This record gives sequence, structure tokens and C-alpha cells, in this order.
Amino acid sequence: MKNPTQSHSHHIKPIALVSAITALLGIPIAALGENMTLQADSYVTRHNALAVTHGSDPILKVNGSNTGFLRFSLNSSLPTGVVATDVEKATLKVFMPNIKRAGNLTVRRVTQDWSEGTVPQGGSLPTMDLGPALSFVIVKGFTKNWVQIDVTDIFKSWLPLPSTTNFGIALISDGALDAHIDSKESTATSHAALLDVVLLGRGAAGATGATGAAGSVGPIGLPGTPGSAGATGATGVTGATGVTGGTGPTGATGATGLAFQGAWSGATTYQTNDSTTLSGSTYISLQNSNLNNQPDLSPAFWSLLAQGGATGATGPTGSTGATGAQGTQGIQGIQGVTGPTGATGSTGATGPTGATGATGATGTTGATGATGANGSWVFGSATITPIISPWYMSINGDSTQTGNNPEWNGLAMSVACTFDTLQVTARYLSGAGTDNITVTLAKNSVDTGLSCSLSATSAGTSFTCSDNTPVSVAVGDIVSLHFIQDNSTPLIRVGTGTKCQ
Repeated sequence: MKNPTQSHSHHIKPIALVSAITALLGIPIAALGENMTLQADSYVTRHNALAVTHGSDPILKVNGSNTGFLRFSLNSSLPTGVVATDVEKATLKVFMPNIKRAGNLTVRRVTQDWSEGTVPQGGSLPTMDLGPALSFVIVKGFTKNWVQIDVTDIFKSWLPLPSTTNFGIALISDGALDAHIDSKESTATSHAALLDVVLLGRGAAGATGATGAAGSVGPIGLPGTPGSAGATGATGVTGATGVTGGTGPTGATGATGLAFQGAWSGATTYQTNDSTTLSGSTYISLQNSNLNNQPDLSPAFWSLLAQGGATGATGPTGSTGATGAQGTQGIQGIQGVTGPTGATGSTGATGPTGATGATGATGTTGATGATGANGSWVFGSATITPIISPWYMSINGDSTQTGNNPEWNGLAMSVACTFDTLQVTARYLSGAGTDNITVTLAKNSVDTGLSCSLSATSAGTSFTCSDNTPVSVAVGDIVSLHFIQDNSTPLIRVGTGTKCQ
């Protein structure tokens, strides 16, 4: 796989179906998750001569005129002595209540100190690291969803503790993107930005990787020394045996899959990577011997995989039908032949039973209320084009999770839904020639009708395609992305976004 030293692997995924699922992202079985405290958030309007501050605004605006800023407290949240090599993953989570226009979101490290009350200073932005940066595709389908962004490299640059370089993160629009992000001052939804950190070194060793390929055959031995002239000489000495080839490297440890355990019960003991459902949402266990810890109230024991959709409104109750009028009492007559027993009427005078009055008409049944809309799940992934074709990757994976084997790259669906959106953006980074790329949603290792193709023709340019063919999936179906390219020479960063509802 081609991956220059200045490129950054990245992925994006809303938390509704994770965008991002802990076990499938290769996090160690017993890795420790830490939540950083949001210290400050604001946004700056470029060329703002009045130097107006927005630190108390309920939203952060990110568009062609405004840049958002976030800063988290590290010293109060992490264990003492944490260094960069202790960090497995750092994930930024932001809630986007409104996306007016789709586009690309770039994340950069801030290199100048700032605060909510002082930014901007003199109408200018704080300085930022202008080197290679992370860039993500944001589509309107992400509206009113949590969006997850991998910021591991930026987080490691702030270590060791106590940090002297943590001046936060800048959120920058490509000019097309126009979105709102909830701030910590929001009173409408109260979805302040989060920074989750997973530390290494606390889990049991994974399974042994596959045996490496056999070493190459050693060179042929030297010929034996010829015998002396005259009579037939003795047979020459056998040449030395060639050197044994070196042992191949140990294969990487495979990721641990989920173990679905049905609806949560306080009487069941759960182990690491067990998943369960509660109130329509899906959770994954972070610890072994996890007993009687309610998932939505125990973040140290459980992590949210999929947020349940909102319950539809109850339809109005139909009105009760009117009671039929009581029949009049029949006149007394001669005793007739016994007929079928009629419904009991009012008590009359003693004598032969009169004819039963007609039953009143039944009232009409009220109309059934409309069914509430289903919730939706949004996924994002990104990769650098490898030298292999075809290749597969998870719908919420990154460039470390590609391969030409569709089975291990798939995501096991924990709910049934319909995929109806596929967005693909290819950024031509370097190289020469045209690369025709096709991306297809695969279900249970078979390509579906949700697919689109693009041609990347020149460096420094982005190319896009999309498709809305609906594809239904059931619980347990394995879903992945199937990539085909016809030219491995150019270096291209491919980002995808899908939605299932």
C-alpha cells in the first residue's frame, strides 16, 4: 500500500452506529477509555475589525467566513506519566444540529494560546500548524447526528504531561461547507464536544498471528575438489548446504469481534466485547465480569454503539361508535315454534316471548395514527489507494483496515435498516495518469446495487460521485465497501460516507 510519510490516515463516523464500533476498529480487549474535559470553545469571523468574541454563543459556526476552535483539559483527565506511546486512539466527537451546505471539514492543530474572552485578538485568527492536515467529507445527511473524527496524531503531539503545547484544535471549512456545531453553552440540545482517549497496555495479549511465508532457498553449494590424475580419483567432497532462509515476520493480531447477548439484564454477567440492547440503543461491554451495571448509566463499563431512533408520535384515538336503539317490544301472540335464542331484551309482561328487537349498528373504528419515522445511522471511512485491486474495507474504517479479503473487513449489523446514500470523494495527491475507481456496498461478501464510479485525472484536484439505490440489510448481515481501481500509480486519498435508516 502506498502511504507517504506526510499523509495522515483518517476516518469519520457519526456515533449513531459506530460510525465506528470499538472492537472492529482494533482497540485492545481491555484498553482504557478516558474522556477529556472541554475547557473552551468559540469561533472567529475572519477579517473581523471589531474583534467580537463568540465564547458564550450556543453554537460554533464553521463556513467560508467562520472558523471554530476547541480546547480540552488534559492534566485533570489522564493518569500521571502518560506519553505518546501509551495512546492507542483519540477521537473527537461533535454534534451537528444543522448542515446548510455539504463540503469538506479540515482539522488543524492550534499553535498559539487563546481563550473564549480573548479570541479573536485584533480581528485575527490564532496561529495554526500549516503542515499536512486531516480533511473529511461532511454531507447533509449527517444533520442532527454526532460525528466522530480520528485526531490521534494531534493528541500525541500534546504529550507528555504536563502539556506545554496543548492550544486546542481548529475546525476549518473548505469554503463550501456551512455547518453548525453545538457548544458547551447550548441550551437547546446540550451536546458539547467530547474528546475520548483510549490508552494501551492494560489488556491480555491477542491471538498469535498467522505464520510468515517461508524464506527463499539458499544458494547451491560449491563443487567438490577433483581427484588426482591417473586412476579414478576419490569422489569429491559434497558442497556445503545452502543457508536457511530467515523466518517471515509474525502476522498482525486480528481484531476481536462483537458477541451479541440480546436485551440487557441485571442478572447476566457480561464479558469484554459483549454487546446488548437497552431502550432501543446498542452498547458494548468494556470490562470482564460486568454485572448489574446499567449501560446508559455506567460509562466506565459500557460504550454506546448505536443510538436508538426516536419513538413516533401516538395516533389519535378513534371516537366511540353510537349505541344502537333498543327494539320495540313485540305484541303478544300464539306460541310459535322455538327459534334461535335472541339477545336479551328488557323485561316485559309475563306471557309468550316476543320477537327480539333488531341490534343497533356498530360505530365506525377510529383511524390508526401514523407510524413514527425510523432513526438513521451514518458511517464514514477514508483510505489511501493501495497497490492491490480489488480491495475491501469497513464502512467506518481507515487506511489501516484495507485488504483484498472481504470477510474480516465487514461490519456485522446489530439492527435492520436500508442503506440509501453513498457519497465518495477522491483527492488526487500526487503521481501521474488517470485512475478509474468504483466503490460498491457489499453485503455478505456479494456486491449490491448501491455503487458509484469516478475518474481521478489530475493531481491537486478532488473528484466525487454518489448513488441512492436502496439496499436493505438484516441483523447480523456483514456489510463492507468493495473498491476497484485500474491504475495503482497515482496516490489518491478516498473518503466515503454512507447512511442506513
